[in-house]
Amino acid sequence: MSLYPQLLLGAIRPRSLFLPCSAIILGSGLAAYDGFVDGRLFTSLLFITMLGQIVTNLASDYQRAFIIHASQPQSRDQSVHHQHIQSTMLKLILGLFILFCAALGALTFTSTAVAPVSMTLMVVCCLLLLSVLRHKTRRGLPADRFGQIGSLAIMAMLSAILPFFISHYLHTANVQITDVLIAAAAGCLALMNWFSEQITLRLSAHESLRLDSDGEPLVKSPPAIANLLNAQTIALVVAVLCTVALIVSEQLPLLCFAFIFTIPSLAATIITTRHLPDSETAQSQMTKTGIASFSYWVLFIIGLMW
Repeated sequence: MSLYPQLLLGAIRPRSLFLPCSAIILGSGLAAYDGFVDGRLFTSLLFITMLGQIVTNLASDYQRAFIIHASQPQSRDQSVHHQHIQSTMLKLILGLFILFCAALGALTFTSTAVAPVSMTLMVVCCLLLLSVLRHKTRRGLPADRFGQIGSLAIMAMLSAILPFFISHYLHTANVQITDVLIAAAAGCLALMNWFSEQITLRLSAHESLRLDSDGEPLVKSPPAIANLLNAQTIALVVAVLCTVALIVSEQLPLLCFAFIFTIPSLAATIITTRHLPDSETAQSQMTKTGIASFSYWVLFIIGLMW
């Protein structure tokens, strides 16, 4: 079998497709309350969403293999094979990204022609995926502190633009504090998901558990993982503060403060990962963070825009 199908099949992980596809299904369900749902549009969005997640998974595989995990000295033949795989993965990532942009652009033009709103959303989605792929495949980024912070800032900004633009378009012609708070909270939760994924990738590549003479685990968290956990904590605090400010400014029912107890529950997963930094704990944290972020979008932001 050719190398391209092998890499592509390895990037198709059904577990990672659950939340993105659920978002499309939920959006179609909400749209059904106001009218009919176009089956072709729904199928196309589902395909494009899965394509975007697959290319992201492929970039994560590249990051794990060629950036996070340090390669051991190899013979010349092994080195040539290693470079061939690396080049093939980069070509496949680029090809899938171009296919994603072309498919999303074609769907946008056929569905809404040249409507400014849909065109803006299309450009933002493509730029967001491009920033994620660039961050995952840039070899010198982990050692470049300034470049890493700048790359994360771009991803957070693009993640925040989507809810800001949608809320601003649906509700008002003027920029309000509500739009800014929604965007800030969504951007922080997107950063938390990113940090969780990076922690999982690093712990799977560098296991840090050792056994002492009594057979008890001695846990030593690498500095890079500790920094990611600190950044996660900061993002969580900012998301909570934005949520509190949003509830108070909009004078929402007091029951909405239940979200304040939902989001900080992720602090327990951060503490657990800090004291028990193994790959299983990190994987559990990444799953919980993804579910919490998805729930926040569904139960709070979508409810507010509805």
